[in-house]
Amino acid sequence: MTKGWRDWFRRVLDKKGEDWEVYDLTQCLTLSLSRMERNDSLLIATSYFWSNTLNAFIFGHGPMTITLADVYMLTGLRITGPMQPYELLGAGLKKLAKISDCIVWASYIQNHIGNE
Repeated sequence: MTKGWRDWFRRVLDKKGEDWEVYDLTQCLTLSLSRMERNDSLLIATSYFWSNTLNAFIFGHGPMTITLADVYMLTGLRITGPMQPYELLGAGLKKLAKISDCIVWASYIQNHIGNE
């Protein structure tokens, strides 16, 4: 786990927790706090059966892929319900300052520092 992740998570949760709930992100982000030990033997064994071409595991009885039911059983994340549109088709609220075709990053940071 990245050093300081838990502290950052708790600090941002106080400010953005309600937004995370609206978009069903709380459960997903909370899973990042779990202390799961890396099992190299298991990773090596599973990678032996993985096919990049099919994006599936290839076993003697045929291909097997991860399903939404598997995601639910392993993580507890909700896989049903209304889809959140995330306003993908709307215009962005923040625009980068442009000079010619170059994006001025420092100007963007100065304009939006402290937002969010």
